[in-house]
Amino acid sequence: MSSYLLIIGALIYILSPIDLIPDIPPIGWLDDLFVILFVLMKLKEKGDNIINTISLILYCLLVLILALIFLTIVAITKLF
Repeated sequence: MSSYLLIIGALIYILSPIDLIPDIPPIGWLDDLFVILFVLMKLKEKGDNIINTISLILYCLLVLILALIFLTIVAITKLF
């Protein structure tokens, strides 16, 4: 049960407009990346079967956020 609470809490934080660092690309996504990595480490420690599926989803989300950060940096450097 605590695994589900951890995942739900992380998703609420990531999707919430209220963050420790405002969501200004790309720096504003660093706290979201930290939350994702923290959840992945905790889920890996538990090792439940359902956790493998959820970990895969979170890894995909992490890759998506990293890609958005990269694209934002590329777009900013092209402007200047």
